[in-house]
Amino acid sequence: MPSVDSMNCSIQPETLDSSLCWETMIGQEVFKLTVMDLVFVIGTIVIQEFLRGLFVRYFNPVCCWDMEQSFPEYADFHTAENILHLISNQGVIWLGTFFAPGLPLLNLAKLFILFYLRSWAVMVCNVPQEGIFKASRSNNFYYALLLVMLFLSMLPPLFAIVAIEPSPHCGPFSGQKKMFEVISNAIDDELPSSMTAGINYAASPGVIIPLLMLLGMAIYYLVSVNKGLKESNKGLRKELQYERTEGKQKIYAMANVKRDLESGQLKGCENREKKDTKMPSTAYSVIAAKRIAKLLNANKDAARTKLKPHQPSHVV
Repeated sequence: MPSVDSMNCSIQPETLDSSLCWETMIGQEVFKLTVMDLVFVIGTIVIQEFLRGLFVRYFNPVCCWDMEQSFPEYADFHTAENILHLISNQGVIWLGTFFAPGLPLLNLAKLFILFYLRSWAVMVCNVPQEGIFKASRSNNFYYALLLVMLFLSMLPPLFAIVAIEPSPHCGPFSGQKKMFEVISNAIDDELPSSMTAGINYAASPGVIIPLLMLLGMAIYYLVSVNKGLKESNKGLRKELQYERTEGKQKIYAMANVKRDLESGQLKGCENREKKDTKMPSTAYSVIAAKRIAKLLNANKDAARTKLKPHQPSHVV
């Protein structure tokens, strides 16, 4: 227990530092943050969405304006806000898992509760949002944001492992000057001396610095190759678009010419048929269909004869 001076009622810092377990305190605070976030989300869903929906539904007939279309109206389901909440929650879990190993189990129960509560709220209380959420344009942004959150949440545990002295009377790292010394001591005690010397040589600055430089050069090369491939893809896309537009124009022009020719021939044939005999309209339509089929078959035969190679005739 910390000793208290009766004269000035001050706690001695030496005794205070030796009695505290700061790793456990950080884990407890992250636990509290996770539980309070769950409580606030449940309260928001119940009060802001459920009670608001009940108020709009039952007081709209007696109100002088349309409460469903204007204030207070039903709550919208905001997809972007829920995704950002999940990302922030995951960052808190990454931050506190090192100090509280049981935190992922609590987060699993929290996500289970929120999933079914959100699904109930969407089916009962919410309406679709006015703006359409386009996942194809936002996936890369949310992936990048999640990667940044992972990087930021890993900085405090890494700083604690490398730079801060662990608590002397609690935790698995008690009695060590730094937390990472547990790994080095385990390597020295469990592995043979030859492997220990190899690991120490591989962890020396003379090996790590050239590897980092090589890694930087490889990254620069891959980035430059990626830029070149993007430029070539842009050029190919432009060429394909040009060919597509030119091909469509050619096809349309050929179709127009063919339609004009067929319409001229059909008009001449119909005029001749009308002069010769008097037939009903159905008979004329049947004749026109037969004429079109004959013209198409004639065009196909002409095209086939053009494609066949010329064979010299043999004189017997």
